[in-house]
Amino acid sequence: MNEELSRKRQELARQLVEREVYYCVSSLMYGIAQIMWDCRNFKDVFGDDPDDLLALYQQNDWETPGRYFIEHDADLSQLEEIADKYGYWSDVLEESNVPIVEEFERNEVTLYVVAGKLETEYDDEDAARDAAINSVLPVIREKVAALVDAEACGWQEVCDEYGLDPETHEVYEHWLVSGWLARKLEAKGEVVGEFAGLTIWGRCTTGQSIYMDGVIKTITAETYPEEWNGSSNPV
Repeated sequence: MNEELSRKRQELARQLVEREVYYCVSSLMYGIAQIMWDCRNFKDVFGDDPDDLLALYQQNDWETPGRYFIEHDADLSQLEEIADKYGYWSDVLEESNVPIVEEFERNEVTLYVVAGKLETEYDDEDAARDAAINSVLPVIREKVAALVDAEACGWQEVCDEYGLDPETHEVYEHWLVSGWLARKLEAKGEVVGEFAGLTIWGRCTTGQSIYMDGVIKTITAETYPEEWNGSSNPV
């Protein structure tokens, strides 16, 4: 990327932040957290559910454990279950270029081999088919993960289904944001919630300008694709 395009992208993201991020309320939320721990009748005082507020103080990362499970631990039956929930197992196998199983006769006995792996012979077609699938298993895992990734709540559903706990990340800052940006951030798995009529984003990074956050850059690129790619002037 050339320096001029990089500068234009930073300016585009900075302008988006100026429009959609209103005010830092970290001190307010820190005080609310202290009250939550000290006040037994918090809901009676504030009218908000403490559990909903607690969700504003940490981010649950469902993708990391879910993706690891699919890419390393899930067996074929589990991969098939996941694929059929978010797409079609048959499509996954086709796109993964599973080798064909070849049949031949020897001494009036039917045997099977996986094309390209003729050194191993099978007397059972299903065993040969499983071997063919296993020969491209890393590609299959990648295709299944892509199906889950395309669903808004896919990773959380996978974790719930197979008893996986999310990784948690601490929220370092709280910001008032527009409803539009809140929806965009929530779709990216960011911490977003309501308190006392305020729309709040729980930022899990700190120490740099907001417009430099990866999630902000992604939202900016998706919102203004032409400008982001340098084909027109920033808005």
